Amino acid sequence: MADTVAGSLDLIKVSKQNNRPRKRADVQKNIRGQVKEKYPDRKPLDPTLKDKYDFGPGMDAVPKLARDKFRRFKVKQHERFIQQGQEQTARAEILLTEQSGCIEVGAGSATTDVTQKNILQFADITTKKKSFNLHLDDFGPYRFQYFRDGRHLAMAGQLGHLATMNWVTKKLTMELNAMESLHDVAWLQDTTALAVAQKKWTSIYDDRGTELHVVKRFFNITKLDYLPYHFLLTGLSEEGNLHYLDVSLGKEVLFIKPKQTRAVAMVNSPYNGVMTTAHGGGVVCMWTPNHNEPVGTVLCHKSNISSIAYDPAGRYMLTAGYDRKLNIWDARNLGTQLQSLSLPRGVVNSMSVSQTGLVAVSCARDVSIYRGLKEGNMVPYLHHPLETKVHQVQFCPYEDVLGISSVTGFSSIIIPGAGEANFDAYEANPFSNRTTRRETLVKNLLEKIPYQHITLDPRTVAQVDVPSLEEKMEEKRRLIFMKVPKIDPNPRYRMKGKSGSTQMARRKYIKREVFKKRYIDKLKRARTNAGLDDVQAQGKDEKKKKNTQTAQNMLDIFKKNKK
Repeated sequence: MADTVAGSLDLIKVSKQNNRPRKRADVQKNIRGQVKEKYPDRKPLDPTLKDKYDFGPGMDAVPKLARDKFRRFKVKQHERFIQQGQEQTARAEILLTEQSGCIEVGAGSATTDVTQKNILQFADITTKKKSFNLHLDDFGPYRFQYFRDGRHLAMAGQLGHLATMNWVTKKLTMELNAMESLHDVAWLQDTTALAVAQKKWTSIYDDRGTELHVVKRFFNITKLDYLPYHFLLTGLSEEGNLHYLDVSLGKEVLFIKPKQTRAVAMVNSPYNGVMTTAHGGGVVCMWTPNHNEPVGTVLCHKSNISSIAYDPAGRYMLTAGYDRKLNIWDARNLGTQLQSLSLPRGVVNSMSVSQTGLVAVSCARDVSIYRGLKEGNMVPYLHHPLETKVHQVQFCPYEDVLGISSVTGFSSIIIPGAGEANFDAYEANPFSNRTTRRETLVKNLLEKIPYQHITLDPRTVAQVDVPSLEEKMEEKRRLIFMKVPKIDPNPRYRMKGKSGSTQMARRKYIKREVFKKRYIDKLKRARTNAGLDDVQAQGKDEKKKKNTQTAQNMLDIFKKNKK
C-alpha cells in the first residue's frame, strides 16, 4: 500500500514538472520560427484569383506615412487581416457554382439571327415564365425601374397609371391612377417607398399606394435617380435645374441652376456617386452636392446627346448622340475615349448596361444588344424588333432579362448571359423577407455615407492631406505678423460683495493677461516648430556682431555708428 502511494506521489510530481510554464526563450523561439499552416495539404491558391480581390500595395507604397513605430505596427497588423480576408474570399469562390451563360452558334451562323422564339423553344419552364408581354394601350408610354434585388418592378404611365409588382411571381403589389401625368419613377431605400415625378411636384408613395409626402421643392421634374448609399434623391427639372434631397432627413441639400444649356439626360455613377448630365452641343457635365459648378466637363459628341449610361461598376460611361454614334469613355480617366461605334438603325433614345457587360440600345422600333464592352471590342449580340416605338430599355439585376417599354405596353425578353449568376445577400438579397428588410434598412442608416464625401475621385477620402509648399509659406507668413486677439471676458458672479465694479474689473484684467500669456507661449512654440525664431535670432546675432567689431584704426572710434 505504501509503495502504491509513493508511486502516485511520484506521478503527481512528474506531472507538475511537465505542466510548468515554459521559459521565455522557448516562447520567443516559437514566435520567431516559421508559422505552420492550419491546412498544409489543401490546394494552393491561384495568383490570378487572388489579384481579383487585391486592395492595393498598402504601406509598401508609402513607407513614411506612419509617424512612429507603434502606428506602423498597427497599420501592418491591419493589412495582414485584410490579406487573410482576401485569401478567404478568393478560396470561397469555389462555392459559387452558378455561371453566366451565353448563346453559341455553329460555323456560318450569327447570334443576331437568333430570335426570342428560338430561345424560348430550348429554354426550361422557369425561364419561359420570365418572358411576357403587358398590353397597356390606354396609359402609355411607360417609365419603369427594377429594384436592386431584381424581383420588384415599378411602372409609371405618362397618363397617370402607377403600379408596382413582383414580376417573378406576377403578383401585383399596388396600383392606382394619379389623375395627372407621370414623368419618371424611382425606388428608394426599399420596396416600401417609391418616388414619382408627377405633373407639378414629386410624391412619395408606400407599398399600399398611400401618398406619404409631397416634395414641393422638386417642381416640374422629368428625371429621377436615387443614391442608396447616401440616401439622396436627385431630380432634373424641365428647365434643367438639379435638385438634391436627403431622404433620411427630409430636407433639400442643394439646388443647382446650371449655366449650361438645358440638360436632356441624367444618370449617376455607381463608382463615385457623381451625377452626370447631358447638355446641348455634346457636352457632359458632372456634379456633386458640394459645389454649384460642375467638377468635370467632357465634350463627347459634335452633336447633341440623346442618351447616357454607366455600367454597374462605374468604370465605363456610354454616350449616344444625334450623329448616330455610340462612344465609350473611361469614367475614371476623363477625356479618354476607348471605342466609338456607328449605329446603322438610327438615333438612340435609351441605353442600359447589364452586370456582365452587355449593352442594350433602342433605336425607333428596334432593340440591339452588343457584347464585348469589358474587352474593348463591342460586336452585335442579339436583335429584337418591335411593332411600336421603344420608349425605355433596362436590364434586370441578377436575371437574364431585358425590360422594354413602348407606346403599347411593357415587354420582358430573355437575354442569355445578361445577369450576374451569384448575388451578395448583404448587398441585395432577392429572397429577403420583412424582418430582413427592416434590419437591412437600420444597418444602411447606421452606415450612411455623408454627401460631403462625394468626390470625383473617391480614393481621396482615405488619403492624407499633405499641405503644399504654397500653403506652408502662407502659414509661416501668417505666424510672423500674428497678433494677440482681443477678448471680452465674463467672470462668474460672486456673492457677499465680491462682484463689485472694482473686483470685476480686476478679474477681467487677470483673465486678459492669462489669455495673452498663453497665446504668446503657443505662438512661440508654433514659430519654433516652423523654424522662424532660429532665423530671426541668427539675423540679430549677425547685426550685433557687425556693430561690435573692433576698429582697425584708432581714429575710427570718432566715426558715427550706422544704424
